[in-house]
Amino acid sequence: MSQQNIIIEKAMITTSNGSDQFDIATVITDLLIYEHIDRPYLTGSLQFLDTVGVFDRAQFQGLEKFELILKENAGHPGMGDKRKINRTFVIDEITDATKSNDNSELITLHLIEEIGFQSTFLNVNKAYSGSSRNILEKIIKEFHPGIEVSVDVDEAMYPMKLIVPNMPPLAAAQWIKDKTTSSFGTPFYLYSTLNEPNKLRFESLATILERGKDISAQKPYTFSRAATADSMDPGGQQNAPFIISASSQQNLSISDLFARGFITSEQGYWDTSTASSETTAFAIEDNVSFIEGLDTRFKFSNSYMYKDEKINQLKGKSKKYYAIHASYPYESKVSFREMESLNRSLTAKALRNILVTGSKTITVPGTNFSFDEKSKTIGNMIKLKFLNNDVTIQSPSDADAMVDKVKSGKHMIYAARHNISLEKYDINLTCVKLDNLESTK
Repeated sequence: MSQQNIIIEKAMITTSNGSDQFDIATVITDLLIYEHIDRPYLTGSLQFLDTVGVFDRAQFQGLEKFELILKENAGHPGMGDKRKINRTFVIDEITDATKSNDNSELITLHLIEEIGFQSTFLNVNKAYSGSSRNILEKIIKEFHPGIEVSVDVDEAMYPMKLIVPNMPPLAAAQWIKDKTTSSFGTPFYLYSTLNEPNKLRFESLATILERGKDISAQKPYTFSRAATADSMDPGGQQNAPFIISASSQQNLSISDLFARGFITSEQGYWDTSTASSETTAFAIEDNVSFIEGLDTRFKFSNSYMYKDEKINQLKGKSKKYYAIHASYPYESKVSFREMESLNRSLTAKALRNILVTGSKTITVPGTNFSFDEKSKTIGNMIKLKFLNNDVTIQSPSDADAMVDKVKSGKHMIYAARHNISLEKYDINLTCVKLDNLESTK
């Protein structure tokens, strides 16, 4: 099975008792693999046409292993057959089985990366001390040996002591990740990528922004029917990998962000250790103004007024949120809720939610994303280019005016779906906006 620059070299199903194996590489009709920046394992979907009785002979129980080897098509320029991707999944669900005729059946299976499946039946109930990244590394090393954790040094949390209360290892790692912030108050992510087997990335938004700080030399991915037509011409085929074939935008709801206190609110808690209450005025505009890489999209310099006051400066009138926590529960160790870290935690939680609202999903060829040694999908920056909807300025002589500078610009890839079919290999990228495209004049 060959799709442009990719070949499925091996697609081996091993039965739960290990007695039988079936290589279905030649009969796969569709293979989907999902990456998400908030998920420390891959998931996927597999569809194949069963004409040799695999379904009957395998007797699927939801515990079968699926070994996948992808390699670059030798006819594709680049590294040839030197670069391969080898990942192991568990078939945890039979999604569908549809008979097409007497002797064939279309089988659809759900896949979960082996580390994700193993974590469902393991349990962590143990005390740990150290920094967030140290604790996270200890958990992964103990329960998932062989998995490397690439950790971020930009961590604002002080050394701590905590008890993981009966959680699966990856859920415990996610719990710790959600409570960790950078020194700038940006959230952390823990994720797995298709190109980097046996490796988890644990890094902050600030680090991701710094890594993608300068992408001026990067070629933009363009949504344009004219550009698509041009890429079909032999002289314009070099632009084909940079064509956006489909684009859609998700729901953008600012009112929901206000209602949840992510734009402006009064935050506080009752400290059971000191029998006292603490409060702080939270305004996301003030907290992210100094974070490099978050430009126009996050300044929130709006002009909406309520009784002659800006809505992000409503002292004593904004939404109020309170909770009960114990500070300094261990001698010489801090917890997650001291007042000194509360503002950073609020900023990180707000940014995590603000980023995804109004995200857009694009479909592009998989050529540029599959066989590099380092992943180019989630956690990386990408430049997008869209044309302006104003038909009055659709003049080829003024190419700069034709560009929609609000929709275009730098984006962070938040999720990726690899679509490998008989006809083609493309990727759906979910992207979140970081800044607007600057004028070329």
